[in-house]
Amino acid sequence: IDGIYAFAATGTASGYASRAIAWLARPHILSGYIGSSAESYAGATANAMLAAEVTGQNPASFGGVNLPARLASLLTPSGRYSDHSKFGDFSNAISQSLAIVATSRLGGAPASAVSFLASSECANGGFPLDFAQKKCVSYPDATAMDVQALLAAGQSGPAKRGLQWLASVQQPDGGFIAPPGKVPNSNSTGLAGEALAAGGWSRRAALARKFLHAEQE
Repeated sequence: IDGIYAFAATGTASGYASRAIAWLARPHILSGYIGSSAESYAGATANAMLAAEVTGQNPASFGGVNLPARLASLLTPSGRYSDHSKFGDFSNAISQSLAIVATSRLGGAPASAVSFLASSECANGGFPLDFAQKKCVSYPDATAMDVQALLAAGQSGPAKRGLQWLASVQQPDGGFIAPPGKVPNSNSTGLAGEALAAGGWSRRAALARKFLHAEQE
């Protein structure tokens, strides 16, 4: 799915993207990812739904599954999208963000889901990866995803604070560090760069892009 997003973002290799989304739509592949009738995973469902959307597929009839309806069934009264699984709930900020972005593209994210995400903001403006922790610790990857979701949902206030926090932790070389790591990495930098670009922080986004170019082999 990350490859599908890359092809869509760059407007290239549409043939590869078509084959990738067709592979994902195979019922045994899709059910192995989003869960079967007894298991249902919020982040995977939202991710598959968004992949269908960006490739022009009908998410309501993708691989024999109505992904919007399935995702809606995972929305709890609190506004959190949670897994239905005997193994536990592994949903987190990235799951929530993907769900908000995917539903925003189909007419609007549920207000409760957006409010839940916004309310997870830490005091410093960043966002944690995991919800309901005793101590709110901002995490670059989660903040980057949350900012993009909040922007998609029209929540500029918390998105702006998230961008300010991202800018405050950007390294001199343009990269971003994901704790407990000690050096910048491409994944965190790519996500943060997306958020900075989406929020109009072009100079900061350019620094992140410069870091990624330097990492390219």
